[in-house]
Amino acid sequence: MEQDKGLLLQNNKTWASMAAQKLKPFVSEVYFSINLSQFATYSQVFEISKLIPDRFDVHGPLGGLLSAHQKLESMNLLIIACDMIDIKPITIENLVYHFNKYQKPLSHLEKVWGDTSEACVYKNKTEFEPLLGIYTAKGLDKLIELITQNKLQKHSMKHTLELLNSSEILIQDSQMAEFKNYNTQNDILL
Repeated sequence: MEQDKGLLLQNNKTWASMAAQKLKPFVSEVYFSINLSQFATYSQVFEISKLIPDRFDVHGPLGGLLSAHQKLESMNLLIIACDMIDIKPITIENLVYHFNKYQKPLSHLEKVWGDTSEACVYKNKTEFEPLLGIYTAKGLDKLIELITQNKLQKHSMKHTLELLNSSEILIQDSQMAEFKNYNTQNDILL
């Protein structure tokens, strides 16, 4: 069996801890969303109180995101996938700035924007990049309600962004390499 991506090492740090370090300047606490099969190994590396096992019968990152929301309830969640190891701090800072800018709309913009954003992510020319983003408690509540009512037909993160009031930041050509996700340490060498 292949090693878990979050526990792969680069410069003697796990990919999960590298992702956590990137988020720390922007959040008060960092948590790790994991599936149940990862609990034993992750609890040897990280504080158990920082681990959030999947509680939803939804495969992929969406189940982890909703499980984190269920545990952290009213908090907006800034997320990054552990395999996006090339993301630069300025890219996260820009995301946070963009999100905050549209969370406090001016009165004349309320008519244009309607409700404030429920998610804020980067977008390449054609597709959302959902694994670096900010998801609001309000938006995640909406997704849980759709799942509870058996109305969420696709469990992809990209599809859920189409259902939310999502704001997007266009990825500049100079940033494209940052959004590469890796599956093995060998991918880094390619």
